[in-house]
Amino acid sequence: MTEAFDPQQLQERLVAVQQEIMSAELTGRSSGGEVTVIGDGVGNVAAVRIDPALDRDDLDGLQNHIVDALADLAQRRAGLVEQKMTGHSSGFAEPDFGFGGDGSVPRTPDGLIDLG
Repeated sequence: MTEAFDPQQLQERLVAVQQEIMSAELTGRSSGGEVTVIGDGVGNVAAVRIDPALDRDDLDGLQNHIVDALADLAQRRAGLVEQKMTGHSSGFAEPDFGFGGDGSVPRTPDGLIDLG
């Protein structure tokens, strides 16, 4: 059953979801697992771990592994945002926010809903 759209309740849900995303700890790995990066749901990186067996004299290879791990982290972050946002507005009638008439919501560059 769809309940009436309540902006205050929706905002409270969104704030709670954003807090979950901000406090999440995510791990990204290079394709072979040689480099691991740990970050949160909003783009901060807390740690980089490099497998000691990796040839550290191969600077280009090391850079590629780091970029690969960061890309994996970004994909995981986007997946988390999508997962957390899906269903949190369910139960409400889809409002038309006036951004193209399709009910879409403006987002910040890091994928969070722009409440400003």
